[in-house]
Amino acid sequence: MDIKAALGSIERRAFDARIPLYKLCKQAGVAPSTVTRWRAGMKPGVTTIGKLERELDRIEGETT
Repeated sequence: MDIKAALGSIERRAFDARIPLYKLCKQAGVAPSTVTRWRAGMKPGVTTIGKLERELDRIEGETT
């Protein structure tokens, strides 16, 4: 999966989980300004994406 697709997936999953991206970032230990940088065209590292995906996994697991 490329970075753009991964970011789109994270945004959709956060929306479906009803969690704002800034809050997801804070819970995952990622600076909330990361979302602003994504939208400005900067690409996050694989580590950052992994942190967000793991936190989404945890959140989604709580709702099932």
